[in-house]
Amino acid sequence: MEGLPEKKTANGKTIIEYTYDKNNNIKSIKDITGKSSKYT
Repeated sequence: MEGLPEKKTANGKTIIEYTYDKNNNIKSIKDITGKSSKYT
């Protein structure tokens, strides 16, 4: 998605990752431990 953050990194590691739906709303967020939160 253009203009929306897909992930944040620190020291070469992904610390948080975002996915979006077709309307650019956050669909899920996954943290460095692999835990996910899904939004509907």
